[in-house]
Amino acid sequence: MNTEKEPTHVYLARRPCGCVIGVTVDMADKATGGHVAEFIASGHAVERVDFEQYRAAVVHETGFLKSVCPHQAAILAAEPVQAALL
Repeated sequence: MNTEKEPTHVYLARRPCGCVIGVTVDMADKATGGHVAEFIASGHAVERVDFEQYRAAVVHETGFLKSVCPHQAAILAAEPVQAALL
């Protein structure tokens, strides 16, 4: 008989703009703690959400797990314009 409980939550690492940069399943073990510690050490905000919220909303966010988030791309695109205005 399997007595282990199925995981029900994930931890998200969010950039300052709110885009998700990392995800780890909450397995209630040292590996999960290590991943969360890495998120924090990298300067990301950490959020814990249940699988239903993750599947229904988070995975559909515009910047979900993108190497360059849309906010960063917009900032980089605006820099030459701002420099020309100075």
